[in-house]
Amino acid sequence: MKQRRADILVEIDRLAYGGDGVGRDGSGRVVFVPHTAPGDAVRVIVHQESARFAKAKLTSIVTPGTARVKPPCPYVNTCGGCTWQHVSYEAQAEAKLSAASFALRRFVAAGTAIEWVGMKQVTAWRRRARFHFRRTEETFYFGFFAPQTHRVVDISACLQLTPALSQLMGGLRERLVGGRPAAAMSRCLKAAQGSCTWQFPACPTARCWLRS
Repeated sequence: MKQRRADILVEIDRLAYGGDGVGRDGSGRVVFVPHTAPGDAVRVIVHQESARFAKAKLTSIVTPGTARVKPPCPYVNTCGGCTWQHVSYEAQAEAKLSAASFALRRFVAAGTAIEWVGMKQVTAWRRRARFHFRRTEETFYFGFFAPQTHRVVDISACLQLTPALSQLMGGLRERLVGGRPAAAMSRCLKAAQGSCTWQFPACPTARCWLRS
């Protein structure tokens, strides 16, 4: 692929599987832009392109679309855990239904309707999470990776976790600061009274999985 930088105006009309907004440039070429929502008119810098599509970085929002909302999470600009917090729940549901219909097109009869079953709540629903931690001589980091990196973003709480998992995350974070990972997890699980399970990889001990 050719590599170049170009400042262009793009109107976002849909969401792609994976989180990027999708629009077209002046020539009609498809452009993928992270952190955008349907209806947005945005200025972007192209950082990767081919004859069929381009990938770009958002530089400014000229006009926000009706699907854009204020993200509820204070870590939205640094954490890589959620990609659509700036998108309304209705627009997210539409995008996911479209992706599911496309993926199932070869397995269902033509004209078969796929029904979307909504959620009762849009936060505090995630029952499984993968945490990462890193200790240096100066400080301690516990949370999730930043987007497309292995840099740990220090997070004290996550809005998407179930109450049981969120409570366990807080207790684990406190104990990991000054103790060994396995011992800290054991104490946290006793406090959670069996409401969560966990797994540590054998090597390296730099992440853990929790399920409520």
